Formats: sequence, structure tokens, C-alpha cells
Amino acid sequence: MKTKPAIDEFLEAGDKPRQKPEQKPSVKAPEYRQSVVARLPLSQSIRLKKLALKLTEETYTRVTTQSLLEQAVEDLLQKHGL
Repeated sequence: MKTKPAIDEFLEAGDKPRQKPEQKPSVKAPEYRQSVVARLPLSQSIRLKKLALKLTEETYTRVTTQSLLEQAVEDLLQKHGL
């Protein structure tokens, strides 16, 4: 059978300030995406897919052709100061 807590423990707990709950790190708002159609030569498309597969196998995390293209475009934009 459960016993009731002592009244002294109950009163002491009421005197202690409440602890704030842990704050979660702020979540970055997702970026909106827009579809852009790019026509690549077949040889580049195949090489891009092979690179994505190779990086996926090496890092044990999924690497997509889209992420590789986004990275390449971002590098190009930074190179030109945009």
C-alpha cells in the first residue's frame, strides 16, 4: 500500500521556486522551394547519379542529386558574390 507523503515534505516543496522547463533550440524556418527545370546532357546526368551513389556509400548518409546540384549552385553564386 502506498503511504501518504509527510506534510513537512509537501510544505517544503511549495517554498522552492519552480524550475523552468528546458528550452529547445530554435528551429530554423524551412525555406520555400521552387522547381527549376534544367536539361543536362545524359553523360553529366549519369555522372551526377554515380557521384551521389558513391558519396552515399562513403558517408552512410543519403546524398541526392538534388543536394549536389544545390551545393554546386550555391558555390557558383558565392564565387560571383551573389
